[in-house]
Amino acid sequence: MNTKRIKSAVERAVQQASFSLRQDVHRLLRRAYLQEHNKKAKKALGWILENAKVAQSQKLALCQDTGLPIVFIEIGRDTKFSSSLLKAVKQGVEDGYRKNYLRASSVDPFKRTNPSYRGLIHHIDFSPKPDELTITVFPKGFGSENKSQLKMFNPTASRDEIEEFIVEAAKHAGAESCPHFVVGLGIRRFL
Repeated sequence: MNTKRIKSAVERAVQQASFSLRQDVHRLLRRAYLQEHNKKAKKALGWILENAKVAQSQKLALCQDTGLPIVFIEIGRDTKFSSSLLKAVKQGVEDGYRKNYLRASSVDPFKRTNPSYRGLIHHIDFSPKPDELTITVFPKGFGSENKSQLKMFNPTASRDEIEEFIVEAAKHAGAESCPHFVVGLGIRRFL
């Protein structure tokens, strides 16, 4: 396993993830913009699209909150790996943030000091493909996490109760969460 090559690839992935919207996300935003009838909502979607265009052309971060990198690592079933893989990924993330002048958002949780480029969350999964190694970098901004809410509903909860929780969570977040506001919703149903 060529750790130098992995580190370099992760650096490039940090840059791409920070400066460019994925094409599928861009298409969805563009479609929402074209279909939107509310003038204020259409204007906000236009700002998001313009921001993405400027960020990519000027090599600027899509958002000033560069967040905490989440890295997904898929390893082929026959690929040999060791802790040197994680070390190369961590170093690639750190170097990618530093070299691209992305904000050091990670701080000591208790002292709130010493902003750093260090820190990431990684998920490792195994792929059925024999010799594959895929690394995906996803910078998760803290502004959206700051106002996130989680609730475990009783099995008897009605649809109205769930909808009420969502509306109240959005009201509670208000203008304190990062604009432009797009509500993300995840519901897990166990059968």
